[in-house]
Amino acid sequence: MSNPEQGIFQAAEHQETLKTIEIPEQEMECLHAIKDFVDTLSEKEYDDFDGPIGYPLGTKQKIEDLLKEKIAEIEKRDGPLTQDNKLSTYLEERAKAQYEICRDILEYQKDQLAKLCEFIEKQNIWKSKFTTASNVNFQLYSDNPVEDFKALLAQSEELHAERSFAQQNRNSLYYVSNAGASLRIKTDVMYGEGSIRNALQKPMETILYVDDITDHEKYRALLNTVLPPVAIKGTAFYPKKYISFEPKIACQVDEYATKDFREHSSGKFTSKINISKNNESIIVKGYEISHGGHYINKIFFSK
Repeated sequence: MSNPEQGIFQAAEHQETLKTIEIPEQEMECLHAIKDFVDTLSEKEYDDFDGPIGYPLGTKQKIEDLLKEKIAEIEKRDGPLTQDNKLSTYLEERAKAQYEICRDILEYQKDQLAKLCEFIEKQNIWKSKFTTASNVNFQLYSDNPVEDFKALLAQSEELHAERSFAQQNRNSLYYVSNAGASLRIKTDVMYGEGSIRNALQKPMETILYVDDITDHEKYRALLNTVLPPVAIKGTAFYPKKYISFEPKIACQVDEYATKDFREHSSGKFTSKINISKNNESIIVKGYEISHGGHYINKIFFSK
């Protein structure tokens, strides 16, 4: 590989702009409308329920007491649990206990999420919709790390059903507009802080998809070679061959935005973020806000 001064830090004339970001007025209006809409979904106070959900938030003892009752009933009927079925039975009955104690609020949240998604999808601006898996991690030291990880991604929703709070799917849901703006619903928030308003994240100006697993050993070595010794504020560097501008299964997502975008009130928006390339790298410049997401496990559509 060439010296970084000759690669990532090539003179400006050797960098080619890959993408200029301009978000049309219609898309900006839709993003504002979605924010206004979600505010109408959060009028019901959690005081109307028997406390917020989640072990740290006040329902732990009720759930544990109900779980003990359920396990006792099973053992009275079928005899003591064995090593073979103890864990699976415990997980299954715990999810049932969580749901029974928190049924009202869980059904309320499910309804709120469905209404929000319906409103979002009525906006005729989207080119892709996908989820990222919050419950699986890439294991570098597996015998077949890439294939094992992709298999885990495919099982993400099933794993949520086995292990998460009341079997809720906690994967983040993303919508990406035709111009490339991204909108994320962090559903995991709904099962902690318990609010659809908090689950809807602020939109971002642009999104990239990073394949850092297929060629993971070279990718990490390449990063160590080409990244500058001191981080440059508002600038991100990627090895070029691992970046896509369209969603792909098992790619990680990185989002970028500026304060101007967040504060823009009307009309089309022309971004100050610049995405360029040189011989070795994709370079994102001019951002002020960033978010690194999980890996894509499911694509609903991509135009």
